[in-house]
Amino acid sequence: MSKRVKVHVGTREDMGKRFVSAWHRLERGEKVRERHVTFPDLASMLNALSPKRLELLHVVVPAATRIAVLWHPGTPSAVPGLKALEEPARLLRLQLQPIGAQTARELEGAFSTMARGGTQAV
Repeated sequence: MSKRVKVHVGTREDMGKRFVSAWHRLERGEKVRERHVTFPDLASMLNALSPKRLELLHVVVPAATRIAVLWHPGTPSAVPGLKALEEPARLLRLQLQPIGAQTARELEGAFSTMARGGTQAV
């Protein structure tokens, strides 16, 4: 069995087409070894995968315990995305430092804030 999972952003119709295609291939006796995960939109995908990204960061840089999370306050999915990180951060004993920026000027200030705040990873 394939260890690769294909991640998609798409509609239920897209997912249905892949399912029906695989069904027809099975009916013809072909092996179907693909695995797919479909998210309805980018925000849903990021909310689902960001906790795993935080875990991966912790594995790669285990000494980093103060993690900055750069976010755009004007993005509707930003607050749910930040909320999705709270529990994994608590379990990993990481301190999150959410820093919002909407413009290039604010982005420069955000990195200054990270430096002053002792951020160890972003």
